[in-house]
Amino acid sequence: MSSVNELKIAAMRTVASVSSGSMNEVERAYLIFLGATAGNTLNESWLEVFLDNGATSTNWNEAAMQFLAGQGYTNASLNGRWFDWWTAGGA
Repeated sequence: MSSVNELKIAAMRTVASVSSGSMNEVERAYLIFLGATAGNTLNESWLEVFLDNGATSTNWNEAAMQFLAGQGYTNASLNGRWFDWWTAGGA
């Protein structure tokens, strides 16, 4: 079984069509692909993606829960929702 980080990096590479680079570089390309502004920190980029896709909270964890719920992931825990998101391909 793959770890969440292995699922995450594989999904981000596939979605953003990135074949190489550090995890941070791949994550940045993935977030820009999802609509984040280039030049933001990773946390700022994630929050931008969450807010642009239905989240209303500016608290990162709450916004992540709202974003993932809006994508159809209803696991009770944030880690569980992320696992489901990455398992499904991250997009």
